[in-house]
Amino acid sequence: MKNLFNLTSISDRIAEATHIPDAISRFMSHSTDLIDSKLYFHEATGQLLMEMRMGDNAEGPPEHVHGGFTSAILDEVMGGAAWCNGYPVLAANINVSLRKSIPLNQTFYCAGKTQRIDTRRIYTAGQIFDASGKIYTTATAVFIRIPEAILLESHQRFARFATFNTMRKNGHTVSEILAGVK
Repeated sequence: MKNLFNLTSISDRIAEATHIPDAISRFMSHSTDLIDSKLYFHEATGQLLMEMRMGDNAEGPPEHVHGGFTSAILDEVMGGAAWCNGYPVLAANINVSLRKSIPLNQTFYCAGKTQRIDTRRIYTAGQIFDASGKIYTTATAVFIRIPEAILLESHQRFARFATFNTMRKNGHTVSEILAGVK
């Protein structure tokens, strides 16, 4: 499978992207013996990028990352891409193809993007690859859109996403929103 993201240089793409603070994504642990990661949103392409290094506690097969953990990373990045593009979502179906085992304690990248948007569903794709562009894992997912009213009625921590979503709909970039959220 070819790289869906046309990433000729991941470092160039990250340099053009907005860093997403750790507090935005609360699911991924930031214990470096599990995963050390940084999230970036590339406004021009609508892609969410993660630079990551999975540590010893992410081990499945000897000296390689557990497939379930790999799947969780793709869920986070594909869903995060939808959220960053102004679509609050919940996962409904995720299909992951573990193409090559991912070695522990090496730098890898994950990219996620929305592919199609329907009235209630968002279709996404994601890949995990190394700096040379070699693909290790691919995924597709269907996410269900969360109505904005539900976000507004939710716990305060989730209600802030309604504000984020409204600002995205009004044309603000992720960088502008994060600058105002500090």
